[in-house]
Amino acid sequence: MNWMNSGARRHFLFFGLLTTVFLQSCTQKSNAQPEGGNAGSWKQALKDSTVGDWQEIHTLNEMLHFDADGSLIMSSPAEHRSCTYDFPDSNHIRLDCLYPQGTRYAQTWGFSVTDDKLMIRDQHSVGTYQRK
Repeated sequence: MNWMNSGARRHFLFFGLLTTVFLQSCTQKSNAQPEGGNAGSWKQALKDSTVGDWQEIHTLNEMLHFDADGSLIMSSPAEHRSCTYDFPDSNHIRLDCLYPQGTRYAQTWGFSVTDDKLMIRDQHSVGTYQRK
């Protein structure tokens, strides 16, 4: 026995399609990826703009060296860390660091980069670096 007439079936299908489209658009926006590109291309462009040496502008004694292979060396008079980095979206950087005592720690930070300025931030502070 048919439990819906054809008009109700059409409304049900239309509502289902509309819901699917809405949920897909919300998911795409929450990923914070630049418009009009696949994940590989924006990630590679972000990595390309990050590779190189960066010096912290306030103390001038902290250096970041980003390699194209996804590795990062953080150096300052107080410490030296080896990390890997990746971009979960276009506004964040994920650092997975090995500390001198041998423990690993991964954390995601706010991130932005221009030709000559790189900023890494959390809720409390911002590290600002200039290309060296």
